[in-house]
Amino acid sequence: MADDANITLDELDLSILSHLHSDGRKSFSDIARELDVAVNTIRNRVNKMANDGIITFITRISPEKVGFQAYANILIAAESDKVDSITEELLTYPEVSFISLVMGQFDILLDVMCYDNQHLSNLIMERIRKIPGVKRTETMMIIKVLRWDTPDIMTNKEHWENMKNPLNNS
Repeated sequence: MADDANITLDELDLSILSHLHSDGRKSFSDIARELDVAVNTIRNRVNKMANDGIITFITRISPEKVGFQAYANILIAAESDKVDSITEELLTYPEVSFISLVMGQFDILLDVMCYDNQHLSNLIMERIRKIPGVKRTETMMIIKVLRWDTPDIMTNKEHWENMKNPLNNS
C-alpha cells in the first residue's frame, strides 16, 4: 500500500471513482467508453487505486431487508487507560458497523445494527456496559435513515488538484 502522503489522483482517477461510486458494478468497458480511454487504462487505474487502499470493493446490504430493525449510535465514556482494550473488545461485536475514537465528553462512538429493540438493549446492558473501563454510555436511536452513502468524490476534486500542484492555492 502506498504512503498516504504520496497518493495523488488526477482528473481521470476522480472520474473513474465517480463512475464506480454511482454504480459499483459498472464494467470497465462502459467506463472506458464514457471517458473515451482504453479499457486497460481503466483496469490499470482501478487496480492501482485498490492496491493503494483508495478503494475497496464490498457489497452493501440493506439492513432492514435482512432483519435489522434497530439502529443506534452509542457514545461511550471510558477510563483513559482502558480505551484500547474496550475498542479491541468492541471490534469483535458483529453488531458494530462503525467505530471511532472521538473527543469531548465521550471517547468512543459506535454505530450498531440490531434485529430489534430487545437485541439492542441486551447489547448495551449485558455486553457493552459490562466491559471493564466503560464508565457510561449514551444511546441515540435512529428512527429513519434518510441517506446511507459516501460523499461524491467530485466534491473533493479541488483538494486533489491542489495536491498535484501545492502552489496552486488561488
